[in-house]
Amino acid sequence: MIGFRNNRPLLKLGDCLITEYGEQWLADALEHAARRAGTTLPFKDDLLASVRYYLEHDCDLSVMQVSELYERLRRMLTEVGLAHLARELKEETPPMTVSVAEIARSVPFWLFFACELKKQVEELQVHGITRYCFTGRKECVMALQGRKRWDRSCQTLLEDLDFLLSRYEAQEEDR
Repeated sequence: MIGFRNNRPLLKLGDCLITEYGEQWLADALEHAARRAGTTLPFKDDLLASVRYYLEHDCDLSVMQVSELYERLRRMLTEVGLAHLARELKEETPPMTVSVAEIARSVPFWLFFACELKKQVEELQVHGITRYCFTGRKECVMALQGRKRWDRSCQTLLEDLDFLLSRYEAQEEDR
């Protein structure tokens, strides 16, 4: 038997399984739908609470396609009289966690690191994942610098890393 955190099913998008996800990405998707529909989003917190309750208590699936979750959300919106929002609801994905520390440990040279990061982000984009949560920034810098202690050169490289990662975050905002 496999135990899932929060009793929520894993979300599947292409070959990717998303194990950790909050609700903000769904809140954003609903807000975007309301904006496209030219209206406000009524009782957003109640809608999100309903989705959370469904996923944690009523959903008997251990893995659910993201598209299936959106279909169920559209059905729920239609049933509560918000069909205009359901029609405008487009599939968005939760942010995918990308450990830059793991990448740096596997390729501990800046140029190769940047190439490997680009390759991994492009693989995620093929599956429709365009939002990222980059973790392990300081550990990444320490691995790339080959240092055990933080120093001024680490701080400089952290700034360079933040700039590089901001380019991927900006790509998501442009979509």
